[in-house]
Parts: sequence; structure tokens; C-alpha cells
Amino acid sequence: MEKETYALGFPIDKRYAIIGLEKNIGKTTVLNWISRIWAKNAQTTFLLSIGRDGEEVDVLDARPKPRVDLPKGNYALSGERVLTTPALLEVIEVFPFETAAGRPILVKAMEDTTIELINPGGLKNLTEITDRFLGERVCDRVLVDGAFNRLSHAQWTVADYVLLVTGAEAQGTFEEILERTVYLVERLEKLSCAPEWRKRIEETIQPDSRLILFPKGGKPVAFAETLLQNPKMITQMENAEAVYLEGALTQGVAEKLLQEKIETDLIVRDGPCIQVDYGLFRRMQARGLRLSVLYPIPVVGIFVNSFGARRSFINDRMRQELKRRLPSHPVFDLFEVTEIAKK
Repeated sequence: MEKETYALGFPIDKRYAIIGLEKNIGKTTVLNWISRIWAKNAQTTFLLSIGRDGEEVDVLDARPKPRVDLPKGNYALSGERVLTTPALLEVIEVFPFETAAGRPILVKAMEDTTIELINPGGLKNLTEITDRFLGERVCDRVLVDGAFNRLSHAQWTVADYVLLVTGAEAQGTFEEILERTVYLVERLEKLSCAPEWRKRIEETIQPDSRLILFPKGGKPVAFAETLLQNPKMITQMENAEAVYLEGALTQGVAEKLLQEKIETDLIVRDGPCIQVDYGLFRRMQARGLRLSVLYPIPVVGIFVNSFGARRSFINDRMRQELKRRLPSHPVFDLFEVTEIAKK
């Protein structure tokens, strides 16, 4: 598939999260490439982050980081303490609350420039802001520099679609990185629960529901506590036809469910809530603890960075293996994308 045609085929009025298998793997490179493609074709993008991105040096590990490009006409959410090119930016809105980078500021680029992106004080603020700007048609798409972990993930309220970056910078052997990448895609989009369960859960769930039991032949029972807060609830799952967990399914909780020989349909909100490794996931499925998600998130592209600080993958091997394992997904070489963006 021609890469520019691929990028221009993304639906508008949607949110796209770019996530990496690990830190420093190439997410910002993909963000810069795809926002430039859209801008070149008169499609505007609103850029923001679930953390902080675009600084010259990572504030956590002091590693150099690529700058975030903001093409002319595009929007970004930054902070009043980190704006470095104010002369090239039009301030659209200043939000009346504080973050670590000061008050969040929505800006529009008057010329091509660079920008630091921030999280506007949590996922609730992030989703409210992006919902409003898409609803008001301020921009064509939202592009979030994201992550895949329990605290700052590409959950369904943040992302309609996901772009995934993987490669040599990740920990583990070639085979382990390959399996982790395939498993991540599986968690995000391939574990959708049955439509009838989604309907029943959406009809039952309340703002304070953390766990819902569906007893065989009985009415659903909602709890305000999680299994981590009250592990004794596990014994009540023995006769449940299905169980819905609002929060994350951790490695420890999953092990406890297996120890208690719980067999049921275990449904979580979305893929990022599944915080168990591949081996444990397979053990759960094999022993009757059937795991699925309420809201799958499509992965619309995978980018492979074959060059890392410690090693490189040769002969396009990772991309070819991912194309074989995930034949319905576009898989691109990150270096090729970077070269095309420079032309």
C-alpha cells in the first residue's frame, strides 16, 4: 500500500492514539510523519499527549528526544511554561486550571514550528476537550501521543483507532518482541465480548460500579469495590455466568482467580485494562476463564523501528513476520516513513 494514500484514507472526526511497545521506540516520528501528510493535503490535526512530549531531553531518563513538529494551520495543546516559539503561534484558548506545565494552552501554528505537547491534567479533561473540538469541527482529526499502560493508555474514551510502533528498542529477544506485538494487537481489537453481554453490561453499569456479577438465572449485582480492594468477592464469582471488571485485570488478580478455579466469562472495559502477560492470558483461556473486552479498539497501522540503541533487526525480518502473523494490518518500516517525510 502506498503510504500517503494509506494516511489520507483515515476517517475524519476521529481520535487516533499512537502507542509504542515501550518508550523511545519511534512514536514521535510517526506522529510527525502523519500530521505532515495530513497538513500537506489541507487536513487539520489537533495534537496532544497523555504525558509530555516534544521536549529536547526526556525529563525521566535524560535521553535526547525528537521534537514534535506542528505544521502551519494545525492545533496543539501545550502549557504556558513550555512554549518556546510563541511568535509563530496563535493562542486560541487558555484553560483555567493548572498542570505541571502551567495552564494548558490551545494554540494554532501560523507557520511550521515545533511544540511541546502536554496532558491537560488527566484523561477526563483530555476526553472532554477532544470531544468538544471534534464536535465543533475545529479540526479534522485528533492525534494523541499515547502509551500502553494502566495509567496513561489508549483506552476507548481516548482513541477511536490506534497506530502501533514496535521494534528493536524493546526489551527481549526477537521472538519475544514479535509475540508481545501480536498479543498487544489481540488485546486491543480481537477480544470483543458477545453483543448480548455488551448490552446487559451497558444497561447495568453505574458511575460507581467497579464490578458486576451476573449470576446464573439471577439479577446482576453491582459492587463499588474492585477485586484488589476486596479479594473476598472472588468467592462470589464461582457461580457467575459472567463478571464485568471496570478497572485493570492485574497479574496478581488473574493468578488468584486461577487458584480459586473460577470459570466464567470475564469481561473488562478495553484492551489496556488487560495487564497480564501472554503466558498467563493463555492459561486463563485454557482453564475456562474466558477473557474479552467491552470496547475493542482497531489497530489501523503498525510501524517497525528496526534500529535500537543496543541492536538492530536486519533484512526487514520483523516487518515480514508481522505481515505474516497479522495479514489484515498495514505494516510499515519506520525508516522508510521517515525518508519519505523528508522529500
